[in-house]
Amino acid sequence: HAPVAVLHTAAPIRLASEQTNQHVWAVCYEGDDLYIDFFHGLADGIGVSALTETLLFYYFQLRYGDLDAAGIRTLEVPISDAECADPLDTLPEVPLPEGVEAPTGFDIIRDGGMTPAPTTACDVIVPEVAFLRFTSASDASPGTMVALLSAKAVDACFPERSKAILGHYAMNARPVLKAPDGHHNCLTAIRLPYTERIAALPFQTQCTVYRGMTFPQSDADRVRPVLELTNSMFRVMARIPLLESRRAAFHQILQASCAAFTYVVSYTGQWKRPALAQHIREFWTHAPGAMPFVVEIKSISGNLFLSILRSTAEDDVERAFLEQLTQNGIPYTIARTAPNDIAAFPGPEDLKKGCVDFISFSYYSTGVIVHHDAEEGTMMGPPNPYLKS
Repeated sequence: HAPVAVLHTAAPIRLASEQTNQHVWAVCYEGDDLYIDFFHGLADGIGVSALTETLLFYYFQLRYGDLDAAGIRTLEVPISDAECADPLDTLPEVPLPEGVEAPTGFDIIRDGGMTPAPTTACDVIVPEVAFLRFTSASDASPGTMVALLSAKAVDACFPERSKAILGHYAMNARPVLKAPDGHHNCLTAIRLPYTERIAALPFQTQCTVYRGMTFPQSDADRVRPVLELTNSMFRVMARIPLLESRRAAFHQILQASCAAFTYVVSYTGQWKRPALAQHIREFWTHAPGAMPFVVEIKSISGNLFLSILRSTAEDDVERAFLEQLTQNGIPYTIARTAPNDIAAFPGPEDLKKGCVDFISFSYYSTGVIVHHDAEEGTMMGPPNPYLKS
């Protein structure tokens, strides 16, 4: 029951360790940057947004004075059962299909021959007005546009392929389960193939096709069975008695999931708290490099913040994606390109040594970085290194 750690450092930390009081999330700060590191098994990007809003509300209020608390879960707001409940627990367990092979998309490492490497994050700022004007004129949404540009970037690098490019567009499943307040992972995927037939179409028609693919795949009658199947698979794994066997089973599923897609796009939507947004200059989401090419998107303060995460030594696809922006007249600024700075998380060997007292299927962490508009360029540090949870 030790408090959650608040650490004065910009260096990557280690979750579930003595450094963080064995907690699987922590807050760090340095200069005018705030870092929120969390275990992805604890929450997804939308789930952790309420925590981010609350932390920023109290910090900004200390620095800038009273702020509008509308929609923010302050300490005066009681924690509801809906916040803590996992909506997937309400789904029935269904039989798992046998002998069904999922289609695999083109893999830029396995099929394209690129070299696996530690993840690099390229943070790109795109003016929101310019991008929305372009997407609207092209009959696209911000998320499907980034997905299409990602597919075209891969196509430009690997024009000769035997497999289709298959995009993974992360979708928030909370509306389907009528659980908007939950913090637990509640995601599914919209599959966006880029075939020879689609590649031959005019660009605006490609946009229309991609946007059209999202509607049937977002339908509750389609999403609910997918969630039931996924949740049933995890329940079966949870009943495996040995931790090592459980991890081996999950690793097999993770490999199959990664093999199914060429790239991932995740867009958590526009920031809905203007009282906080006025003090935020940059907002980045850095995720683990489970896939060779991932684009995380956040919309805030009049900009889209794109974190391009590549897990290859070569930057060809990254440069091809930026070239897609240029070709389509979309202005952008590269804020920085650096090694991915998310927190480390104990792996299987650490678990064997008893470093953590919980069982997880994955040991990936995700980081949210907020660059705020500090008057003197420094964060106001707390009087002690820990924050009461």
